[in-house]
Amino acid sequence: MGLIGELREKGLAGGSVRSMLTPLSRLFSHAVRRDLIAVNPISKLDRTERPGSWMREQRVLNRDEIGRLLDAAPPQYRTLLATAVLSGLRQSELLALRWRDIDFAEQQIHVRRALDRKGRDVPPKTRHSVRDVVLMPGLAEALQRHREQSRFNEPDDFVFASRVGTPLHRRNVWRQAFEPAFTKAGIERLRWHDLRHTFASLLIGGGANVVFVSRQLGHGTSDVTLRVYAHLFDHAEQARRTREVLEEMFGGVVVSAGLRPHKQIPASAIGE
Repeated sequence: MGLIGELREKGLAGGSVRSMLTPLSRLFSHAVRRDLIAVNPISKLDRTERPGSWMREQRVLNRDEIGRLLDAAPPQYRTLLATAVLSGLRQSELLALRWRDIDFAEQQIHVRRALDRKGRDVPPKTRHSVRDVVLMPGLAEALQRHREQSRFNEPDDFVFASRVGTPLHRRNVWRQAFEPAFTKAGIERLRWHDLRHTFASLLIGGGANVVFVSRQLGHGTSDVTLRVYAHLFDHAEQARRTREVLEEMFGGVVVSAGLRPHKQIPASAIGE
């Protein structure tokens, strides 16, 4: 398989692999100039082998898998994972949430800060990452219960706090919550970003337009959203058109057969 293949199989991101290949390539180039080796092996990589061209398949959880994931999660982390799936926040944004950011009255999550890899409070990834994300009523109830059960429930306290009130560390969340949950649930290995993909798919499947989805995810432009999720938008649009065509062609047949009231039901109200 080779080194590159092994790194890819381990699930390392393209950026991580590039950060390894760049100094290696410089080292080999130096060795070529010193006549220690004949050729730089990195230069022999095919375009399809280079990490910049890797496109990981998007992993989107269905309703059953979401339920299994949350059921399998350690109880103290269940609300955290539910918030991740149903808000699409980046991990750094989720762990930086304070109670003042949860607007129960307006049913919104205000994304204003993030945590860097050292656990420091920093501005979000980009200016577009500063946003308000919809808060569904069921998740709002779960967060309310979480707040009632937490010792750290003041506006400036972290929503997901450690035993001493500090923000949770991303590695601990992975090892103690996320990985045990998908392993116990019997779900194929996940990445945190798969939870964002899942949230995006829920929005698109619910009929949200690309501009709204882009803003909810904190993307820089709608073009970014389309590049990542064009296939989901195509599927949703095709499903809508198919429902409308079938209704136009056979709606009358269903009515005449006595299978439903004669009052027309809007095609948009018919589920997939």
